[in-house]
Amino acid sequence: MAKANKANLSVLYEENDIQKRIAEVAKKLANQFRAQNPLLLIVLKEGLFFAADLVRAMGIKQGQAFLSPTKDNHNYILIGANEDDIARRDIIIVMGIIDTGKTAEKVLKFLKDKKSVSVTIATLVNKSNHSSENLPPIYTCFECPGEKTVVGFGLSFRKKFFEKPFLATIENSAES
Repeated sequence: MAKANKANLSVLYEENDIQKRIAEVAKKLANQFRAQNPLLLIVLKEGLFFAADLVRAMGIKQGQAFLSPTKDNHNYILIGANEDDIARRDIIIVMGIIDTGKTAEKVLKFLKDKKSVSVTIATLVNKSNHSSENLPPIYTCFECPGEKTVVGFGLSFRKKFFEKPFLATIENSAES
């Protein structure tokens, strides 16, 4: 195996570009939800880095909770809130990446009977090439079409590269 370094990564966005775009998306979300005290449901693990910066940049009253996939990856465990916290609240699902849209659809299925006021998605990266009528409005920091794997800023490939302060694609994933 080749040693993983910046040489086999093609940087898409540097850290300062990411922070600037997160601030722009956070401002839009804050303007929409300023009076609602939304609950941010952070999808673990890939949504964590993005969520930390988004929460700070929003600067409004909000709650946070986490959704962790079950071992079989068919459902989610709610951490830091209960179903009553979700009911009658505006929910912002915070994801690191939307690739095929399947994870977002699973999270929506989890929330289906929870009686939320509204559901919105905020994602750092949207790779989804299809627009699903099943998905609510999506606030996207970066559109990254194509088949390449996006890593960095909390996004990983084979448990590597998540700690990188930038977003990049892997140039030779067979060697990474």
